[in-house]
Amino acid sequence: MSGTNRNQWGGIALLVGVLIFIGSRFREHVDPTDRFLAVFMLVAFAAWFAGLLALRARYRPRVGKLGGTGLMLTLVGIGALALGHIPAFLLELSGPWFMPIVFGTFMLVLGVLLFGLATLRGGVLPRWRLMPLVTGLVGLAWMLFASDSRPVEGNPEAFLVMRTAFGVAWLPLAVVLLFDREDERVASDDAPVHAEPDGRRP
Repeated sequence: MSGTNRNQWGGIALLVGVLIFIGSRFREHVDPTDRFLAVFMLVAFAAWFAGLLALRARYRPRVGKLGGTGLMLTLVGIGALALGHIPAFLLELSGPWFMPIVFGTFMLVLGVLLFGLATLRGGVLPRWRLMPLVTGLVGLAWMLFASDSRPVEGNPEAFLVMRTAFGVAWLPLAVVLLFDREDERVASDDAPVHAEPDGRRP
């Protein structure tokens, strides 16, 4: 698979995963069973994971150790979130079984923050270079200001609004990956530079 095709499929996967994640915000209007919701969310996390794999394959060589660590942490975070939904929703367990979700959220937020710092410092993304950092900051605000607003206590609306904002902040990253024409840029960069008749470069 060429780099451009990988970027396109990865961008689509990331879009699908994030859109499902955002759409689950409105689950109270549909009132699905916990088991159906868990399967639905596992599909979202699987697509999100595939999108992050493509994102890492595209930008890992250019973001250095800091960005590479961030991308790896995002993968760990999504994996932990997916696994955490099995006991929390499929098996309807609570208490310590909820900890993988907390851990996964923290890893995802930390990972995109590190990736955002690396991309901003190195000018890696073709457009919207601030977005990874903004995404991480939104996630950090969610964890700091709405972490106690669970659906069963506190202010559930604050939790859901911040959670949704975090999902929405991922959409530009998916779009950047989707429209990153890697092969076209490589071909342009590798094109020969013709000299002027007097020997100077144009």
